[in-house]
Amino acid sequence: KAACAVVVADLARDPALMPSIYLVRGARLRCQAVSGYWQVFDGMPPGTGVIGATFQSGRPIVVSDTEGSDHYLEAVPAVHSEACVPIRLGEDVIGVINVESEQSLDTSTTTARLEQCAELLSARIAELGGLQRESRSERLARHAARLAGLVDAGAIQHLVREAARDVAEMESSTIALRQADGSYSVKGLGPQAHALEALTPDVLAQLFGWVESMTSAYTIGEPGGRGFAGHEPLRAAGAEALVVLPLGDVEAPGGVLLLTHSAPIALDTEDIELLELLALQATSALATAEAVAELHSRATSDGLTGLGNHAAFHAALAEACARPPRPRLALMLADVDRFKAVNDREGHAAGDIALTEVGRALKSALRAEDHVYRIGGDEFAALVRVADADEARATAERLHGAVSGTACPAVSIGVAVHERDEGGETLFGRADAALYRVKRGGRDGITVG
Repeated sequence: KAACAVVVADLARDPALMPSIYLVRGARLRCQAVSGYWQVFDGMPPGTGVIGATFQSGRPIVVSDTEGSDHYLEAVPAVHSEACVPIRLGEDVIGVINVESEQSLDTSTTTARLEQCAELLSARIAELGGLQRESRSERLARHAARLAGLVDAGAIQHLVREAARDVAEMESSTIALRQADGSYSVKGLGPQAHALEALTPDVLAQLFGWVESMTSAYTIGEPGGRGFAGHEPLRAAGAEALVVLPLGDVEAPGGVLLLTHSAPIALDTEDIELLELLALQATSALATAEAVAELHSRATSDGLTGLGNHAAFHAALAEACARPPRPRLALMLADVDRFKAVNDREGHAAGDIALTEVGRALKSALRAEDHVYRIGGDEFAALVRVADADEARATAERLHGAVSGTACPAVSIGVAVHERDEGGETLFGRADAALYRVKRGGRDGITVG
């Protein structure tokens, strides 16, 4: 940073120039030295503004008139021109030297001067051993920025495991989550991950007990010291150092983040505080992911049967027709025959129970990769992977047989097998026409269109 300040001070001797130097830290460009500004941009993503574009391209960029530039990122209103050159260390671009001016810049003279400064600064950085490594807190900030953009629980857990290893500088990280039925979901990353994933429920319960009051627990670098109750299986798994952090809160301690290392290293309290902050961010991100998943489930699930609903079906139909499964896709529309009579005779509560039973029967007759939906009052649809029309009919017969054992034993089923380049509406229309033929022919049967 001192070397950058010297270069900026030299450039600033020209009162027409406002110089700045940015070096890459993590995935962003960080301002190391600047002169002539009251405020600056920092944390510049590669590709943003003249500075980011120069870094990304590895080539000098000169903006003669900021009014007509696509690259220029407006800061000081009176700036008329800007010039920027990359700083290289070996083959790598590690930063940029940038100048802005309220006057016109001589392109060749300015570029030559900046490139000379970049060459001298690069040589000095090399003498100092290269760029400084990111601090633990800087690494945490970088991972936290990525974490903020995730809403998928699996992706969140993977990033948290990566981030924990990076920030702690430890070999392995594992997340253990307690499920609603009392079992544990355990997934690790690193050389000790396999052994940690094999920990028994009793050992995991003891780990949870260490941090259930929302404290953290960690080793202090003394191999001969006494461990907490239950630590022996961890050492047997190769952990000579560990950090255990709670995920959740006192009311709902749903998981732990476990870091392990094969050598008896010790982290400072300040390092543990950073990991505790990561655990809090992970807890918040996972809670958000759960809420998003719940909202998605409510938006796409039928409230009575738990099957996919009308909207989910049509979205899946469009997706399946755009990228049909191999060998082929079959659409089956099933209509419960004389369902109104059940409602009239036994009441709507009994009718709801009957529909739930029908939905359960249809689902049980399909493979796990096939899907069934409730798309109307007594109307169901299934998207099924088949080899040909014969297999489609055989599948429809399984559905028909499964429903025959319910409180609504009669069902009409129309089947259509997807043709090449056929859209969802067309396929649905053919299946619906096949269903209509069954209805017109006396109901309680199957027609393949």
